Amino acid sequence: MPAGSMLTILVALVFVPANGGSGGASQPPQLEERARIHFARAPQLEERARIHFARAKDNGARLALLHALETDLGTPRATSYRPVLSRMLDRVLASANPDGMLYNEFRPSDLAAIDRKLSDNWGYVYGAVYTHFMATGETRYRDAVRRVLGRLPRYRGYDWENGSQDGYADAIESALYLYAREPVPEARDWIESEIKTLIAFQRPDGTVERWYGDGNWARTLLLYAMWKTQGCYVDGWRDGVKLGAVRDGARLFVSLEGPPGLPEAGKRCARARS
Repeated sequence: MPAGSMLTILVALVFVPANGGSGGASQPPQLEERARIHFARAPQLEERARIHFARAKDNGARLALLHALETDLGTPRATSYRPVLSRMLDRVLASANPDGMLYNEFRPSDLAAIDRKLSDNWGYVYGAVYTHFMATGETRYRDAVRRVLGRLPRYRGYDWENGSQDGYADAIESALYLYAREPVPEARDWIESEIKTLIAFQRPDGTVERWYGDGNWARTLLLYAMWKTQGCYVDGWRDGVKLGAVRDGARLFVSLEGPPGLPEAGKRCARARS
């Protein structure tokens, strides 16, 4: 397994309940060693980047999550990780186009775009940026996220992945993750317009493109549905039920429609969200 993928898993495991517990900040023994390797290699990687390239693609934010964890735990490692991570994120942000959108590939030495196609995974990278804001309190990282969200209307109908639904799914998912933290109106409007394009990819038989990437289509629409219901659900749902919810500050408004006998069809539930 690639070291980066292992690091992603190990950071997530910190918050998984163990033996019926509630989860907590006890690190898997391999996590510290993996982290040490990554950050110790940073100077060599920066030197290689002068002649190589960087890809603003795919999920992760693993180093940002690790730094946030170490910051929360108050370990000395957080202090040593912070300047390295800040330098990396600053370079990534500097490579973006005027709207803050990231190119698929760029050369860190001079920020030249090698692949000028925009990354459909832009929000996963900005997830690392926002995580760094939450860990450090440096508002310029939050400002960068709000800027790119505010410019989304300029990218209505953009072909992210050569006509594939996969690109639309990842780009919309990118916006959904960030909008949950920063509800910029322009981002909401963009999500609503682009989700129609994504839904239209489904074929009459229920399939989409008939490859494993169809899971991305389903995941993004599940996230969209969770946003539209704000975590509410009906325990005992049946065909014909329509559920929606919206928040106004600390208040939650819920709309529930359905066939006769709906009150007996199931219990209305809501998941708490801070």
